[in-house]
This record gives sequence, structure tokens and C-alpha cells, in this order.
Amino acid sequence: MENVLRVNKKGMFKRNFKHNWQLLVFIAPAFLTIVLFAYVPMYGILVAFQRGFIAGDPVIAEWTEWVGFANFTKFFNEFRFQDLMLNTFLLCLFGFFAGFPLPVAVALMLNAVRKKWVFLRKKQCHPLSKNDAPYR
Repeated sequence: MENVLRVNKKGMFKRNFKHNWQLLVFIAPAFLTIVLFAYVPMYGILVAFQRGFIAGDPVIAEWTEWVGFANFTKFFNEFRFQDLMLNTFLLCLFGFFAGFPLPVAVALMLNAVRKKWVFLRKKQCHPLSKNDAPYR
């Protein structure tokens, strides 16, 4: 019972960082992408709750007038709201139908003409065949 390993927690982070710095460099682009596209836009969402925001002004300032959900109620009571929502849903549906089956159709068409490309695939997989060998 007295032969218990004692772990020195002081300097443990530095030692792990030294040994695993490649892993941290490997994960850094993913972490930066998440921060850039998930958290930075949250700062801009504040504009939806302000009145009279002008591009170029700071989002958080002393003169900013916070209006809460007034901008949303104004938008929902707009006479073009139904047309805007219909257009949004239609664009979403068209994007889905053009973005999902179209690549599958192109892949099937490329698969149909594969017999003409056997020569190219063979050359890519085996660049030096018996006839092409530089030294015999």
C-alpha cells in the first residue's frame, strides 16, 4: 500500500503540451472554423434587437437603442410576409432537389461511360506496365 505512485501535477500541462503539440496543431483549424462560423455571427445577431443600425457602426455602443422583439413583430405584420416565407421555402426545396439528386445523376452518368476510361484508370493505377518499363 505504501508503493503508491505520486503524480506531480505541477508542470503536467507543459509536459503534455510538449509531447502532443502535433495533435493540437492538427485540431486547431477545426477549432478556429467552429469559432469563426458558430460564435462570431452571434455578435451580429444583436443587430436584430436594435433600432436603426447602420453598417459600420459598432454593434454595442452607448447610443444603441434596444427595442427587443419590435423588429420581429414589424416583420411578421408586414403585408409581404407570406410571399417572403413562400419564396424562402420554395428556394429551400429547389436547392434540395438540385443539390441532392444532381450529383447522384452525374455519378451515374460517369459510371455509364467507364468502359471508355479503363485505359486511363489502368494507367493511373499502374503507371509502369511491362511495355513501359524504363529498364529491362
